[in-house]
Parts: sequence; structure tokens; C-alpha cells
Amino acid sequence: LSYSIPVKIPSEVTLLLEGSVVTITGPLGKLKKDFSHTNLHFAEEKNNETISLKIFGYLLKKRKQALIKTVSKHVENMIRGVTRGYSMRMVGLNQFFTMDIYVENNVLFVKKFYSKHFNKKFEMPEGIEVKMFDNSEFVSGKEFVLKGIDIEKITQIGANIRKSIKIKGKDKRFFIDGVYPVEKGFNVE
Repeated sequence: LSYSIPVKIPSEVTLLLEGSVVTITGPLGKLKKDFSHTNLHFAEEKNNETISLKIFGYLLKKRKQALIKTVSKHVENMIRGVTRGYSMRMVGLNQFFTMDIYVENNVLFVKKFYSKHFNKKFEMPEGIEVKMFDNSEFVSGKEFVLKGIDIEKITQIGANIRKSIKIKGKDKRFFIDGVYPVEKGFNVE
């Protein structure tokens, strides 16, 4: 009748559960997420010396069971974020058009892309920092990295940058100018 998935909580992480709001605090910071829209139940279980978060529901069909797995992966990503952190390395390639990319006060600026009047500014959300690399492994590219503890914020700002800085109306086989993700993942301990 019921379906549940337990998520193990490491010893260096603390869990605070208030209804459907899950707050996870670790060595790198604190993440809070509201799962009330899922209509699932959450319970903290203590067995011997291990703590786990049990995500469960009653009389669920396949879609709701899949939602339990999705929510458990969200919680696991929160745990990995506060213990190891997340980073996304991106590169701005310019082969045909010129492009200036620089960072000032945690704001990424992209200028002179496609035309001399082009000017885009990307302000980083709270908890995310952007850093430029001095050298790049690409011949005509400038690399930068987005770092933080929240995987959702980092991937969303990376997608916004990628979508805003790309060639439209040209042959993509020849005009590869734009900003592309090179590498992303949780930081290695």
C-alpha cells in the first residue's frame, strides 16, 4: 500500500525537517527546499547511529512513485552540494566574430559578440561565484567557471548564458561562436 525510499544522511550533514520543507546544513553551507507541491510525506529515521530521510506515500500510482525517486535525487544533490560543492566550466569560443568576456564584482559581462553594440550582463544569484581562467585549452576561447553549492542555480544560470550567447540565422557548421559548457559536476574531495 505504501512506497518509500530512504536517503542516507552523512554524519557531517545535519537535517532539519519542517513538514515538507527540507533544510540540509553541511560544511560548505545550507540549502533549503520546499517539496509541499509534491504531496509526499517525509520522516526522519534513526537506526543505531545512522540517520536517514524517508520519503513515502500511500496508494501511489507509477507517476507518484517516480516522483518519490525524483525528490530523493534532489535531496541527494543537496547533500552532495553542501559537502563537496558543484562547478560548471564554460568556454566562450570566437572564431569569426570577436568577443570580450570579463568578470567584475561577481557579474559576467559579454561584449562585442556579433556586433559592436552587443552587451550582455549576467548577475550571479546569491551563493554562486564566477571566476575567469587566465589561459584556455581552446585556441580562440576564454574559459570561466561557475561555483557554488546549489546545482539547480548553477545549471540554470549556465543555461541562460548559453541561450543568450549564440549565433542565430547562420550556418552552425561554420559559425561555432558562442558560449558552451565544457565540464560540470560535483567537486572532487
